[in-house]
Amino acid sequence: MRCRASGSKDGVATVLALGSVAVLLAVTLVAVVVAQVVAARHVAAAAADLGALAGAGAVRSQPVLGLWWRPEVTARAGPAS
Repeated sequence: MRCRASGSKDGVATVLALGSVAVLLAVTLVAVVVAQVVAARHVAAAAADLGALAGAGAVRSQPVLGLWWRPEVTARAGPAS
């Protein structure tokens, strides 16, 4: 059996390749997580906008709650003080 010299560089390329793959996987994982967070933020913003539109539509369609939307009611009530 041969004994390796203490200054031998056998296997260094394999270690560097594995390290590079590990760094590449870590960067890819971070990019995927950031993309998911951005997508979730957009979904939440869209849901909030749709909720506000639905609420405004519900207020406008209610005869009692939506009186301030109707011009004939606000004209009778006079100017706001």
